[in-house]
Amino acid sequence: MKKHFIPFFVVMGLALSFSGCSKDEPSTVKENLNIVRQFVYDGMSLYYLWAPSMLDKIPPRLNIDPVDYFESLLYPIDRERGWSWITDDVEELLADFEGESNNAFGFSPTLLWTDETKTNLIAVIKYVYPDTPAYEAGLKRGDIIIHINGEPITSSNYLTLFGSNAPVTFKVFDQFYKNPHDISITPRKINTDPVLYTHVYHYPEQGKKIAYLFYAEFISNYNKSLFNAFSKFNREGVTDLIVDLRYNPGGDISAATYLGSLIAPRTEVENKSVFTILSYNPWINAFFDEEGISRSDSLGVYREEVESNPLDANLNLNNVYILATNFTYSASELTTFCLNLI
Repeated sequence: MKKHFIPFFVVMGLALSFSGCSKDEPSTVKENLNIVRQFVYDGMSLYYLWAPSMLDKIPPRLNIDPVDYFESLLYPIDRERGWSWITDDVEELLADFEGESNNAFGFSPTLLWTDETKTNLIAVIKYVYPDTPAYEAGLKRGDIIIHINGEPITSSNYLTLFGSNAPVTFKVFDQFYKNPHDISITPRKINTDPVLYTHVYHYPEQGKKIAYLFYAEFISNYNKSLFNAFSKFNREGVTDLIVDLRYNPGGDISAATYLGSLIAPRTEVENKSVFTILSYNPWINAFFDEEGISRSDSLGVYREEVESNPLDANLNLNNVYILATNFTYSASELTTFCLNLI
């Protein structure tokens, strides 16, 4: 999913460079201007989709937390939908974009309030990555977590579900809310191949071979896994394809284009038809257009040094079905809409 993030590590480097000033040099920078807030403003006033709305939001000299300031800048629909966020751990964020997670358990939870007071939460496991601490501990799809280290799940501790730097004990029920038991898990660095499950269903009476792909996230580092899955579908001579994006939050547009190249009609891929045209804020659009930089992504374009030609596994089918929910975001939506036009 493409989101806007502000890498604090760059800002902190600037702040440290100011800390080395001698006593004779001016010391008004820290007193009058928070450098982190200024960095947030500079980045969003240039790159943010709604950058024109930044013109009247210059950083105040008051002592406002940078995170609070960032959230105050968000465009109303962005604030409502939660598309943009800020982090002070850019290394973890970039690793996540690459399909790696540090101090992770290896499961993906959905959080639900237990009642109308919105005091406590439960976590329902959507899926578990193989060969991860969660998988090895026996957690599976549908399991329900109600406690973290003996405490109810609340807005104060729920982030532990997404990773920890120490072992964690979960109180777990099965999907029928029975068989309560404790599971202790030690997190570690994991790789998350988003091609989580594939299968071919045979229906000889109807003359159908239906391919099923569960794709958890668009991560271009794993385009090889997509190619291998579609090569298998081709060998088995599938007649229909189901792409399950129910829990896919998006990711790399390059991965979306690669998947599209495996699915789209073969002639469209051979002709390198435009798959999507990107639109940024007015200033970035104008810069790209004035410099002659393309804002489009085309089918059939791939990284030849690390990826196989998607045409070699293209299915060229008439019947393709995409499963989606309200957890289907960003590059998942892009893939669905752009394939529909083709």
